[in-house]
Amino acid sequence: MAGVSARHIPADHDRGLKESVVSAGYSTAVVAGPWLFTIAAIVIITAIAQQWASRETLADFRMLLIYAFLLSIVAAAPVVIISYRVSADAIYSGSHESIVPLLLAGLVLGGVGSAALALLVVAFFKLTFEAAVALTQSSGLIGMMWVSLALCATLREFRAITFVFAGGLVVAISGALLAAISGLHGAGILLGLSCGLAVIFLGFSMRVFQHARDPHCGLTTAIANMLSWFKKYWVIAIGALFGIVAVWIDKWVIWAGPLGEYVNSGLVNAPLYDSAAFIGSLTIIPALTHLVKALDTEYRWRYRSYFDAIEGHSPLTEIRKKSAELESYTFRTLEKIILLQAAVSAIVVITAPLIVRVTSLPFSGIPILRLCAIAAVFQMVFLASTTFLLFFERYREFLLLQLCFLLLNFLGTLVTVSIGPMSYGFGILVAAVVSGTAASVVLGRVFGRIDYITFVEGAVRMQRHACSAARKEGAYAPGVQKSKTGVMRPSI
Repeated sequence: MAGVSARHIPADHDRGLKESVVSAGYSTAVVAGPWLFTIAAIVIITAIAQQWASRETLADFRMLLIYAFLLSIVAAAPVVIISYRVSADAIYSGSHESIVPLLLAGLVLGGVGSAALALLVVAFFKLTFEAAVALTQSSGLIGMMWVSLALCATLREFRAITFVFAGGLVVAISGALLAAISGLHGAGILLGLSCGLAVIFLGFSMRVFQHARDPHCGLTTAIANMLSWFKKYWVIAIGALFGIVAVWIDKWVIWAGPLGEYVNSGLVNAPLYDSAAFIGSLTIIPALTHLVKALDTEYRWRYRSYFDAIEGHSPLTEIRKKSAELESYTFRTLEKIILLQAAVSAIVVITAPLIVRVTSLPFSGIPILRLCAIAAVFQMVFLASTTFLLFFERYREFLLLQLCFLLLNFLGTLVTVSIGPMSYGFGILVAAVVSGTAASVVLGRVFGRIDYITFVEGAVRMQRHACSAARKEGAYAPGVQKSKTGVMRPSI
């Protein structure tokens, strides 16, 4: 989210209606593009292919695709957040030549890591050869897609992201339907869909290559540099991994319980809980889109304005005024997000019987849907608060909060499994309430001492970064931006 001067960033109220709607559409593609791709692919392919493929075959296809996305985001999450963090620094400092090596290393680590995790799942469930090939290949492609998507988002290629997803979806559906017409099993249909996944990851990668300069860095050097960034930012890498696992841990616990069912390929799921929880989690898309728009426009302007006041040697009263304005805008943004999420969740809670009827879910899924929709409010508070913490490099707080959410969701869901299906959904609700409240409290405390963090702790971290960079002779290190005042200026 770096690389554009604050004075060039308009506030939302300065935009026309058409521009705001288009911007919201692009933001939605960035935030929820992979999930919307998955939903659209499953719905369209299932609806059309059922005249050529059996229900069991389509069930296998759906589970293989869901597992591929799950495994890839778990494996690629640390690579994605490191790539995003380092590329933001590089763009802000004008060092675009580091973007291509980041892409190359990220594609290798994200793709290989996702494929390796898929192979572990293949061995655990003892899948057939066809299912193993399809799951491993698609997981690797999606892992590379996550990395290239993150770098495209950093370069603010929002329009390209939207059109690449649309084009990839068309190719994916065409390939999957062709496989179904040919009489292939679920694994074959997934391989057909993988053509669209390849189009998406290649499309994103091409945009990065076109936007950034290539320093002719070798792959080995690129990977070595990426590993050095992992060493530097290991806290947020582990935090991102914990955060993704925390979102899925309740599903895994339910799968291992009485509701777990196996499809023909050998994969396990819990259709009742999974479907209701998935619909509940989709309610965060509008609020998450609003958060991304706010961070990319006026919030970034206010954020930079605060550090500009410091670098410009403004009076202490002016600096404190800027920090107070930043704090006020942060919590106003958080309040708007909460209200938006609460409204969407309330609609889902009220219309849960209708949603269940339309989606063909059993009515026993209504309580789960309602609980997950309520939990989404606090999950959004948690997500927004921890995102703001990253802006001020509160990495350890970010890590501990993600670990807190993971443990609470795991333990809470274990308790609900021991109680019975009627309590399913309370585990993630309690975890979200506690974690969301804790994250907002931590954010408030950070703003309560923001000047101390910027001037004192920031100066200490800057000195450490400078010493570390001095030991790496000739190594590229965009790192943290130094200012004339001696404070550290985060460049997100």
